[in-house]
Amino acid sequence: MVCNKALYDDLYELAQECPYEKGVPVLWARAAFPDSLFFNACESEPDSAGARFGNFSVDDSVSVKDENNTEISVYPNPVSSESFTVEIKNNLGSLHFELYDLFGRRQAIVLLPQIINSIGVPSFAKGLYLYKIIDGKEIIKQARIIFLK
Repeated sequence: MVCNKALYDDLYELAQECPYEKGVPVLWARAAFPDSLFFNACESEPDSAGARFGNFSVDDSVSVKDENNTEISVYPNPVSSESFTVEIKNNLGSLHFELYDLFGRRQAIVLLPQIINSIGVPSFAKGLYLYKIIDGKEIIKQARIIFLK
């Protein structure tokens, strides 16, 4: 719940922005207002892969290819066990995984040195989280993940 009027106004204003231009912070802001429906003119014609943020696509599938043809799979999603897998074909070992709650607080950072990486989640609360897979300073994938356990 947002208590500060100025913070509330700023968050509400951000929630009305175009998520294709401003990215995940808009979605986080929208999550703070679950009873409101936000629709920006830029959202009238989504591309075939789903929402676009920067130079990569975010959708509900478990796989995406970035411009460098790196295929990334995160499974199972939703996660109902003590771990999940991040599989990266053509992984050069410089990638890392960041997990955020819906308030934008980073919950974990994990290096992804292998093609198949298992990530343990024993202490995370049930719910919806957002993740990013980053190569250096470039985000190559960001999407949602649900923890059921």
